[in-house]
Amino acid sequence: MKPEPLVEDIQSYAMDIVDTVREPLLILDTALRARSANRAFYQTFHVSAEETEDRLIYELGNGQWDIPDLRTLLEDVVPKSSVFNDFELEHTFPVIGRRVMLLNPRKLQAGHHGELLVLAMEDVTPRKRAEEGDGESLHAGRMGYSLGYKLPFCPIKKGLAFAASPFQIIE
Repeated sequence: MKPEPLVEDIQSYAMDIVDTVREPLLILDTALRARSANRAFYQTFHVSAEETEDRLIYELGNGQWDIPDLRTLLEDVVPKSSVFNDFELEHTFPVIGRRVMLLNPRKLQAGHHGELLVLAMEDVTPRKRAEEGDGESLHAGRMGYSLGYKLPFCPIKKGLAFAASPFQIIE
């Protein structure tokens, strides 16, 4: 049975919206199988749709998503609550290295698709390093500024921040 054109239009429209989001998004079914992801997910984790879609989340990227804390979130926390904010996950990914991600899962009713889970991810690694007072971040920032790079406003250590100008005092 072929979906009606209106349904196809709505699905296409929804996926276009998902693709405009800058943060990685992964759409999972109730069995935790990836149904789709947005462009930011594929770019961030250096994977393709073919490597992602119709696979269990724990099998993605040769098992790099088989993380005990993620299992706890998806199998224990999310089923009891349709909304969960800022689950912090720290993990070393083979291609992109050590990352601190804030995960925000949302359950959605998706018509004839049943229930879906949208897993939004925010990479907060630079912010966490800055909060921890990582001397390397401060040094890298100084180097970047001295080489003339425009740096976004980013807290580096207590009382100091970068902008497009030298250090500024934060009150």
